Parts: sequence; structure tokens; C-alpha cells
Amino acid sequence: SVEECYERWLFHGPCFQGITAVPGLNRPGIVADITPSLPDEYLASGPGGRWLLDPVTIDCGFQLGILWERVHYDMTPLPARIDRVRRYGELGGGPVRTYFVARPDVQGRILNCDIHFFDGAGRLLASVENLQTACSKELNRLAERGVSPA
Repeated sequence: SVEECYERWLFHGPCFQGITAVPGLNRPGIVADITPSLPDEYLASGPGGRWLLDPVTIDCGFQLGILWERVHYDMTPLPARIDRVRRYGELGGGPVRTYFVARPDVQGRILNCDIHFFDGAGRLLASVENLQTACSKELNRLAERGVSPA
């Protein structure tokens, strides 16, 4: 379950727990549903409106990398490089269907991936292209209880 993933493998506190469902996880990647956030929920001044690029939705895309890497290699990835982020529409107004496409090296120590965010009608809203991560078993300790989550 998603709750078990947050409890066991992810270290994100309630503010960044936006993954609501993971209907698919296999060798090529993950399909997940993410609930977008609004600025009013995170900023004291409450400016209203929407994010230009929702930080919770984008971070949840990165969280999918942690889930994928833990399932397949029992390591936690740390983002090292992003080639490009493209925005095509608002990441708000309803659940975001997210496709995480993995391209690991032979031993899983380097994970290259793409993350694509779609609205309920199947329109592409944003993409993170060629995210490269360095993966390590030592980083698994981030998910241990006692670590102070945000």
C-alpha cells in the first residue's frame, strides 16, 4: 500500500506525502496517482492561485524513483542531475497520473529516468527529462524511524 511505502521506504513527512495510488510497478517503471498541492496550503501569506510548477507533485515524482530503486536494488537514489524540465499545463485541479520510466545501469548504482505528469484527460502537463541519480544502500537509513521528516 502507499501508506506502507511511506512508512517503510520513504522519509517524507505529511506535507510531501502526495502519492495516493500506485496501480503499476514493474521493471520498466511505475505508474502512480499524485494529488497536487496549492500555495495556500504551504505559504503563511496565502497568496491564492496555483503553483507555476507544484513542488509536491515534482517531489512525488522523485519519490517514485526511491520506490522503484528500493524494490529492484534495495538502494535509495539521490538526485544528481536533470537535463530538462518542461511545463505544458497546470499541475493542479485534480489527480495527476504519473509515469516514471527507469533506465538503471547494470548494478543499479546509477538510475537515469524520465517522469511524465498527465491530467485526468490524458494531456501531458509536465516532464522531467533524464533525471540522473546516484544510488546507495547507505542512503536507506534516511527512511529509518527517528529521522526528523519535513
